[in-house]
Amino acid sequence: MIAPSQDTLHGGQRPASIGLDLSLGLALAPLPASWETQIEQWMQANQALLVGLAALDAGGGELAHEFDATRQSDRIEAKLNLTLHLLARFMAAQCPQPAAQPVTLYTDRLVWQGQPPQSIDDEQLLMLYLSAQIPEPLRLPVRIAACNPANDNTWRIDAEFQHLSDPVADWLARTIFRYHRRQIQAHRKSTQPGTAL
Repeated sequence: MIAPSQDTLHGGQRPASIGLDLSLGLALAPLPASWETQIEQWMQANQALLVGLAALDAGGGELAHEFDATRQSDRIEAKLNLTLHLLARFMAAQCPQPAAQPVTLYTDRLVWQGQPPQSIDDEQLLMLYLSAQIPEPLRLPVRIAACNPANDNTWRIDAEFQHLSDPVADWLARTIFRYHRRQIQAHRKSTQPGTAL
């Protein structure tokens, strides 16, 4: 569920923000040598993925308001763009998704527990898989804001998103809101009288 952050990082200086607890696959890697030339391409792919996921969700009627109701072609175009992008990625390389793990997703960062990254001083590339059905991650340059011991020999890692384009930031916020609304609806259904658990 969504809850106010209880972070005390940066000496408690961070303003309160909202995080969404999810189970997502992720991978963290060093940025490639020519990463500056790839940011625009990553952001375009990220936007296509986020818009495409919203279009797929809207197809079920839950989120028709995300798209202009008079322009069904908007949804068709978004789905087609996502399909073509995924086909290109599939043809380029087939790689399995990392196992899903508990994370807290914010509009500006991701927090999870795991093994510490190889380097916390340099920016890294975070690959975040939002859908188990779509083997395409968001590619997000991140800066490790904190890496603190947690429990069971794991570390609490706080990775702040860097270089996000405005459209990607907007669609990421919409995605978090959509997932939050879905969690609330699932919770309400599970607590209604007569609902089997």
